[in-house]
Amino acid sequence: MTIKIKKLIFFGIIATLTCFYFSQEVLAEYYSSGTLISGNLLATSTVNSIEYFGYNCTTTATTTLKVQFSQDNTNWYNATHSADTWTELSDGNHLDSDRIGLYGWFADSIFYYKMQFETSNTSTTPVLDEIKIWHNG
Repeated sequence: MTIKIKKLIFFGIIATLTCFYFSQEVLAEYYSSGTLISGNLLATSTVNSIEYFGYNCTTTATTTLKVQFSQDNTNWYNATHSADTWTELSDGNHLDSDRIGLYGWFADSIFYYKMQFETSNTSTTPVLDEIKIWHNG
């Protein structure tokens, strides 16, 4: 084997190991849970009623995404007004069809949502791409 071939093999091995090392560093690791609280979504609106919550999200077998709602940023409810419980979101685009009905939320200019992101596999995480609120007012 010539010296040129030996050098080529040596540098090829070094390049491969370097790429492997950096690829290991790039792998993301997520917390097992996290919470996001929105700002007041209706701060500049006067509404008669809040009707629907639409969303677009990605979940997997090892991830979940849950939502709560509040009109004072202190007391939190699921979509059917049960205190301190969550509404679990389904994977996919639910912005216009299969959105969550929020019937019975009184007219006010204060409305927050809180998202709970959970995973049992810290190399994956649920993703919330977009939300949409329907209100009458």
